[in-house]
Amino acid sequence: MDGSNFVNVDTTTIEGIERAKQMNLAGSELAEVIVIQHLYEAEKLFDPNHRGRLFAVFRHPVDRAISMFYYLQYGKFNILLLLNMKEKRPYSFIFSTFFYYTHALLWFFGFFITSAKWEKYYHPELSNMTLEEYGNSNLVENNFMVRLLTNVLRKELFQHDLVRAKLILKRKFVIGLLDNFEESFGRFEKYFGWKYRENPLGQEECRAKYLSHGDNTNKEKKKHHLETVTPGTPAYEALVRQNEWDLQLYKYIEELFEEQKQMFLNVSDEYRMEGATCCKCDDPPSC
Repeated sequence: MDGSNFVNVDTTTIEGIERAKQMNLAGSELAEVIVIQHLYEAEKLFDPNHRGRLFAVFRHPVDRAISMFYYLQYGKFNILLLLNMKEKRPYSFIFSTFFYYTHALLWFFGFFITSAKWEKYYHPELSNMTLEEYGNSNLVENNFMVRLLTNVLRKELFQHDLVRAKLILKRKFVIGLLDNFEESFGRFEKYFGWKYRENPLGQEECRAKYLSHGDNTNKEKKKHHLETVTPGTPAYEALVRQNEWDLQLYKYIEELFEEQKQMFLNVSDEYRMEGATCCKCDDPPSC
């Protein structure tokens, strides 16, 4: 796709994860990034000799809930995580993969302008519902982040679930924030060793474009005239009540983001350009 190679497995489904396991995806070392939506099921892909590191861009829970509401009315969305593996693949592969899925990343980015009727969470009554009505209905998501991280999908949440979610984030994740996306992506580059290996100047231009404008920025607002929701409004407060644990977790995520800054103090912000080359392989004379 667009000059980059992708492994022929679908790790966004449980069936695909099982197939990837049977094909020894991690052990093959063919994939630099694995995209998943089933966090606990994906663990079976790895072994002590082929381990992964989760990284994700987190969005404020209420903003994410608002985005989800409009998605369910109008959009197409996938819940995804990214895991990094070896440092073999060229930066161009990572870059195109990351941004190919950026607008569908886990609980972060918003709505798409296609029918959501195929989506298993779609309910026809949402099409005529206000955001406030959605926030007070039994259709609204409840503490999505804590539930996904702890695998407590339906039961009532307690303080120990929040503690567990925090521990998982601290031990397993490189943290990114949608509100600080450029720095977040820069941290991923530094942590995983992503550098340009295909047209560095073109890659840098493409990177700048996505970081500043995104792929679907404001298209939905312009098309659907989405209502403005601010703290204190009934709709906003209804979503706050549905995401009390997630809001506490997000505060901790912001703290982790600041704490992890120490990991990158001695790495140049231009790391991706250091030794950048148009050579896709590790043997420049053969290019």
